[in-house]
Amino acid sequence: MTVATSPTSLLKTHDLLHRDYSATRDRFDLSWEPTLAALLGLGRAAGADFIEFFLERSNYVGCQAEDDAITSIAPRLITGAGVRVFRGKADCYVSTNDLSFRGLQSALDKALSIMGLTLPGPTAHSPEINLELLRDYASARSKDYWLDQCSSMQEMGDVLLAANAALAQQASVVKLVNEILLERLAGSARGR
Repeated sequence: MTVATSPTSLLKTHDLLHRDYSATRDRFDLSWEPTLAALLGLGRAAGADFIEFFLERSNYVGCQAEDDAITSIAPRLITGAGVRVFRGKADCYVSTNDLSFRGLQSALDKALSIMGLTLPGPTAHSPEINLELLRDYASARSKDYWLDQCSSMQEMGDVLLAANAALAQQASVVKLVNEILLERLAGSARGR
């Protein structure tokens, strides 16, 4: 009697879920490959035709001005991911700010459930996905260290405060011109 063994390219879902996934959170580099390969394998084993993961990091400063004065400055650093699942002619998209394996798995599970699919059980076999080279668009465009080249919060605050002072000065000039024009109009109306 011969016992068939699983091909080496198949992994038990239980094994996939209990591996050590330690992708670097401050960079999207090749350390993400095992995490994404496992999640893509789970999605394909669930029956999805195609799965995409998007990893994003955005850094921006919002500024609010009211009555010719800057009233708030709000810096934001957003890190998150999205997963798009395709099945037949339909697709769906789910996003998350949780970049841990569990967080990404939860987003994948939600996307799969929208498509009427479920993650395979712990004893199911999932294909191990051999990813093509990850496309890191920041590296491809030599933007790996763009954040280091950005202005500091102190510098941005100084520029905004200087702009606020210039706005206030401009507003006082406009107010003075308006008062002079109103006085002349009132005087010419009385002189008639």
